[in-house]
Amino acid sequence: MAPDRSARGQRRLRARKAPSKSHRWPICAVIGGNTLWALLFPDVAELPRRERSMARWTLLDPRARLVWCDWERVARDSVHGLRRAAAAQPRNQRIANLIGELMMRSPEFPAWWSEHRVQERSTGLKRLHHPVAGDLELQYEIFTSVADPGQSLVVYCAPSGSPSQERLRLLASWGREPATATTRDTAAES
Repeated sequence: MAPDRSARGQRRLRARKAPSKSHRWPICAVIGGNTLWALLFPDVAELPRRERSMARWTLLDPRARLVWCDWERVARDSVHGLRRAAAAQPRNQRIANLIGELMMRSPEFPAWWSEHRVQERSTGLKRLHHPVAGDLELQYEIFTSVADPGQSLVVYCAPSGSPSQERLRLLASWGREPATATTRDTAAES
């Protein structure tokens, strides 16, 4: 995506009231998120930008098992999405590197990968546990850019009037600035 369009998109993303993130398929590399997303997923938001991958975090970080109430389903969905991406872009070295890393480091990944399941989801429900806000049930929808099909926006929202909506409001009231570039980010992108 052109830098000026990307910057515009990032401003819109940060202005959204629903937890939102923008990511680049196929490796679920998070390229931006708004304040509420950063509060929901602080472990991912605080990673250097080049290391922000929801698939990697979900499958390798033990804290992800505490966040995702349905960790196995979310992790399997990540594997199935990676298989789809690998089929669509067989020469993509970043995908190959991530798959290799997950083969070596994730005890579950090799078995799930060998199932040869491919899937693409654009909507669904994710249940997560936040250490402060508690249990949340969030519907999500994925919007893919027409100008750059490799980039998508994921929007999470709680059903109107639900306990999850109230918990998100509480979390949002604490608001803080989204994760900013660290020295490591700047050095890695140079």
